[in-house]
Amino acid sequence: SSGINAEYGVDQIHQTVCKITVAKPVLGVRLKRDRIVVVTENELLVYTLQRSPTLLLCYSTAPNPRALAELCSTSSLLCFPSVDKGQVSLVYIGEDTVQHQMRMIPAHDGTIRALSL
Repeated sequence: SSGINAEYGVDQIHQTVCKITVAKPVLGVRLKRDRIVVVTENELLVYTLQRSPTLLLCYSTAPNPRALAELCSTSSLLCFPSVDKGQVSLVYIGEDTVQHQMRMIPAHDGTIRALSL
């Protein structure tokens, strides 16, 4: 199957800033100054935000048809539904760490419907 092309951002002269090809349908995108987070049904893909984006991290999620994922506006924290029902994954995706240690937070007995940081 062919990939899905997604173009992100337009600069001052109306040119594509970067282009990412993802094999699965893209349900959502979250942007930070230096990162692009692409949300699919069962994955979050974290890329560098530059002309030739590099895939940095890939996280599995529970089925996520609402494209739930949040980037903190004041730090490089990312939260998203964990693989386990009712849990939220919290991970630091900044440049100044080698290990991107994930924390699981038991948040609810049922499926997560909304997230906010």
